[in-house]
Amino acid sequence: MIVITSMPSNSQHVFELTFEKRARYLFVKGKGNPKNLQAVFDSTQALVKIIEDTKANLFLLDYSEVITHSSNVDVFNITRLYDAKPILHDPV
Repeated sequence: MIVITSMPSNSQHVFELTFEKRARYLFVKGKGNPKNLQAVFDSTQALVKIIEDTKANLFLLDYSEVITHSSNVDVFNITRLYDAKPILHDPV
């Protein structure tokens, strides 16, 4: 299992992704508190990088230990971004 922390550990916005290549798929688990729009972008970019680096065709994403606090405006902007750019390599 490999651990990637996408926010500094001394920050209140710690978000961690762990991943493990399994026989037929990539298992990715998120844990932490991304508390703003930039934290959501950073974690999404980290996820895309993991998928690209491992060349996974299938993945299972477990966000059961992720708690996201966002304003209504941030949620609207995230939805708008996902609709416009599904792969999310670079935030708009």
